[in-house]
Amino acid sequence: MEAIKILLGFENLLTDCFLSYDSIRQQFKRIEISKSENCPICKASIIR
Repeated sequence: MEAIKILLGFENLLTDCFLSYDSIRQQFKRIEISKSENCPICKASIIR
């Protein structure tokens, strides 16, 4: 879904979080994450 939002130019992306779904409880959980300056993948990230 996020790839479609990027292609369509949406601004509200889940780039700084992880979205998890618990199907037993039928709940979404949003976990905030941050980029690490020591990570080569984070440094090369296109989406900021």
